[in-house]
Amino acid sequence: MRGRAARPGRGRALPWTLAAVRTLFAAELVGLAQESVACAKERHQFGRPVGSCQAVKHTLADRHAQADAARLLVYWAAATGDPDVARLTVQAAGDAADAASADNLQTHGGMGFTWEASARVLLKRVRARRALLGTSARQLDAIVGPLLDGRAPAADRAGVRRCPSTAAPARPA
Repeated sequence: MRGRAARPGRGRALPWTLAAVRTLFAAELVGLAQESVACAKERHQFGRPVGSCQAVKHTLADRHAQADAARLLVYWAAATGDPDVARLTVQAAGDAADAASADNLQTHGGMGFTWEASARVLLKRVRARRALLGTSARQLDAIVGPLLDGRAPAADRAGVRRCPSTAAPARPA
């Protein structure tokens, strides 16, 4: 490292780059969740769509709402570039995609495990991304850890002002 002077602000690019990568992975997981819901909705059994049954409708509606909430988080993470929001987004999108692909496989039944169905492929892709990004517990520990240690989250470091009602109450001495 001789002859190379450290440039000011050089180390700041890594958290924002990781945030962008996490946001992209979260966007892919949201797409997989939406594809899983659509695949389960289109399945036909005995001449009828399986999604016409009331119990399946409720499950698909829950998964659609979960995927839509994760999609909005992806938009928020992409707009802000905040590393903490990106971690939260990956966790929420991973949970939505995992639940949607598992319910898609359940909706397909035994057919979902065969080579003809795409349900098993969606589930494998979601689980591979989850393994790459880490477990939900690890993501949540990374989000909540600085708060419990007394360090300020990235939004406070960036000078973002919080609403007084959401500020932490002062501790008695």
